[in-house]
Amino acid sequence: MIAGFFALSGCVSQTIDPVKINPTSPPEICMIENATKKVRQGFTDTYRAALQEKGFTVKQLPPASNPSDCHLSTQYIAQWKWNLTIYMSYVEIKVYEDGRMIGKALYDARIAGLDKYINAEDKIREMVNELFPQTPKTTQ
Repeated sequence: MIAGFFALSGCVSQTIDPVKINPTSPPEICMIENATKKVRQGFTDTYRAALQEKGFTVKQLPPASNPSDCHLSTQYIAQWKWNLTIYMSYVEIKVYEDGRMIGKALYDARIAGLDKYINAEDKIREMVNELFPQTPKTTQ
């Protein structure tokens, strides 16, 4: 009984280091594709859409691209696991300006309890909103 309680009582961890956008920067961001099989197309589509909703023009780059290939770029890891159902267990998003990391978002539900069962699309949008509090739409 006690072991069952501890299995359900873990918690989700989330940290965001927001990006400070230069108001004169072009509103384009290069999204460097993650080639691992664990990244679901739904994550990539939702992340791209959330960036576009914030005012960015998104340019897709192949997995071998370097963050310094564009003025503003992003790389991501997104993993899903199975436990009663499929759930988003881990997300790491990094944002680079001229190859230098300027922001990061981390969501970790790998040891979480029941609070890991969330709407992944809503969580991705929330993370993007917190990661980019100031965007091309709000700096003009």
